[in-house]
Amino acid sequence: MLFAVGLLVVGREGLADIASVMDIPYCASLTADCGYARALADAGNPSDGALRVFAAIPPYSVTVNSEVMAVNLGNRSRYFDFSGERPFVNPTTGGSDIAAINAASDDGAAAILASDKISNAGIPGRVYKHSGRTILRYVAGDPPVAGKCRSQFASYPVPARQHFVFDLAFQLGEPLSGHEWHLSPPRESPAVIWQMKAPDVIPSMAIGVDTDPAHPDSLLLFFSRKSAFQTEATRVGSPVRIKPNQPLRLLMDVYLDERNIATGGRGYWRAWINGKLVLDVFGPTLSALAKEPHQWFLTLYQYNNPQPLPFNRSVIWQRARMLYAPK
Repeated sequence: MLFAVGLLVVGREGLADIASVMDIPYCASLTADCGYARALADAGNPSDGALRVFAAIPPYSVTVNSEVMAVNLGNRSRYFDFSGERPFVNPTTGGSDIAAINAASDDGAAAILASDKISNAGIPGRVYKHSGRTILRYVAGDPPVAGKCRSQFASYPVPARQHFVFDLAFQLGEPLSGHEWHLSPPRESPAVIWQMKAPDVIPSMAIGVDTDPAHPDSLLLFFSRKSAFQTEATRVGSPVRIKPNQPLRLLMDVYLDERNIATGGRGYWRAWINGKLVLDVFGPTLSALAKEPHQWFLTLYQYNNPQPLPFNRSVIWQRARMLYAPK
């Protein structure tokens, strides 16, 4: 079973380098007036409708460091759209588009659901659908799952050496009892909320959050990369100051490639939050140390916490799609 988790290394920030999006309005659609014109131009597509959700269709294979590997899809097509309005079980194919879910359950045990064992209920109270949104939730006192406090799910393997746009809309917590985002002291309980990862290697790309040491009512969102033959993660771009309960639109324009630019690689990673460019880096975006394909994760992975935590947290996803962008 393909399923993996990882570590984001977060260091101390220079406050002068922090970008803030707290006063920038949320953008509901991919349009030029929302500030995404450059992203769409780079993607080679003039509008949201020209980008299409990527689908893995059997027979399916991906490249891992120049080696072609067959991927078992269980004789079903798998679509890379985990947006809130879409049920966990795809009504067209009769199977889940998610490869695996990993979270605690109400009875206090760790629950791992794989592929077509996943129902529309997900893992109730931890990974589930509510009001047209996909909810990942940690409940106070939940035991660690695979060694850390987490709720998460993984896609099927993604192709390498191709161009994609990740279209994401989310918020950290909401003003509803049990669904808050608890602001712990900085470095005590940071969390990864999105990652690209292959089994047994540190994530090649990750997005993490932690309480802002200069503004304890706010959060800092970080981008981290460990690509090609790197053995440690490094932070890239500027930290972004955000608020709990703040709706965010995150658009990422990515070329997935494990090769260095000097040896023919084409990798890059650009990101806009509510229309503001916050990341623009070139270089490998996948790990050259991977032995198996990469997957992308929506996650609430509290990587510093191997013991139960006394507070609730939730990540609420309105939209989460991987769009194919031929280029």
